[in-house]
Amino acid sequence: MQTTLLGVAIAIILALVAALVAPLVIDWSQYRTAFEEEASRLTGLAVRVNGTIDARILPSPRFKLREVAVGAAGHEPQIRAGTVELELGLGPLARGEVRATEMRLLAPQISVRLDDAGTLEWPMPASSPPADTLGVSRLTIDDGRVIFSDAASGSQLALDKLSFNGDVRSLLGPFSGEGTFIAGGESFGFRISGSRAGDDGNLKLRVSVDPADRPLTTEIEGVFRLQGGVPQFDGIFSAARPVGVTLAGGQRVMNDPWQLAGKLQATPAAAKLQEIVLQYGPEERAVVFNGKADITFGARAHLDGEVAARQVDVDRRAGPGAAPGHAVRRPFQPRQPQPAAARPLVSQARARAAQRPVHGLPYAGQP
Repeated sequence: MQTTLLGVAIAIILALVAALVAPLVIDWSQYRTAFEEEASRLTGLAVRVNGTIDARILPSPRFKLREVAVGAAGHEPQIRAGTVELELGLGPLARGEVRATEMRLLAPQISVRLDDAGTLEWPMPASSPPADTLGVSRLTIDDGRVIFSDAASGSQLALDKLSFNGDVRSLLGPFSGEGTFIAGGESFGFRISGSRAGDDGNLKLRVSVDPADRPLTTEIEGVFRLQGGVPQFDGIFSAARPVGVTLAGGQRVMNDPWQLAGKLQATPAAAKLQEIVLQYGPEERAVVFNGKADITFGARAHLDGEVAARQVDVDRRAGPGAAPGHAVRRPFQPRQPQPAAARPLVSQARARAAQRPVHGLPYAGQP
């Protein structure tokens, strides 16, 4: 009996040693084709591993793939990563599912393009992979770069030094996370979350973006979908500047607060803003404006909008210390005209004010 137990113990020890040592001596690159085929099957896209492959078995399967490219079959890859580190959960594997307890993308390069018709050029799966067989419990992106380009306007936006921490439950969602990026030399923080895509392809989306060095918060929330390949968004938007905020560098900044909110319908070609409400100033003496706007994007971008204010109480806006009925006079400072290159949108705005006296000021023409 003791001999049998001793033999079993030795066998277990040898198996553990083999599991620990084997990954160090096996050339995993010879299994490159197997890795590529399985990854392509799970995503429905063409996955290529052009660099070396490292792996370990214990305490859980972990793989490191270098120089990975992902895209539609027969097309230039639109997703590239310097390194992909993947740790798999043993429990889901036993159920025939691939769930990464942790995935890390190092230096990914992602290209998102719109053609002249506004259609999204993005790799679509050649087959319909099982949506729930692939998920990531913790997704980390470091030193990424995303380039958005629009063929209709010839414009391009680059997000550099992109970082992200979040989770992706399946290929169809839901997902959530937060991160940072640099655009135009300015740092931003962002938060994003999305629901599971419905049978109609609709995805409930919420995105917040906050500049690190300015007291400003922006957010959109609504339904995102592809209509004939063209991105469509229908929801609400909001932006606000708080009274006081501590910036990323520790500086405390005080401002006149304002809040902006409304409904938003947007495509790559145009955006419609409705039921806009702008509240400027603190609550006790705020000025409230209402309006709407239509924005056209592209080579001949322009804005057409209306703004209306029912009543502006100048005494309240002036704050304590200002005598009622007396306007605060400041010297007129004409704005210097901007060059055409600095005006991305040509404004055609019409302002309307209700025919009511502005409290504290005489009518025009009166002494």
